[in-house]
Amino acid sequence: MLLNNEVELSVFDFRVNPNPATEQVEFSIAEDQFLSLTKPKVRVLDVTGRMHASFLLLDANQLLDIHALPTGIYLMVLESKGSAVGVKKLVKR
Repeated sequence: MLLNNEVELSVFDFRVNPNPATEQVEFSIAEDQFLSLTKPKVRVLDVTGRMHASFLLLDANQLLDIHALPTGIYLMVLESKGSAVGVKKLVKR
């Protein structure tokens, strides 16, 4: 759902900080929500839908290395069992 130029899918609420970012971001989600996910993964998509990176999540708080991403706007898609359960916008500088 697109609201005020912000991407939001509210099945699971997570944070990506800092945003904008240059080298790495911290992914964080409530521990109880993390434990309810199956094979959690974050995919990084550009605005055309092309995947640029994928991260397997091992913890509710995890650093993600984004230094190799070109400058631009991305969607951080949280997945559980291969289905999207949350989306956040990321600005890479």
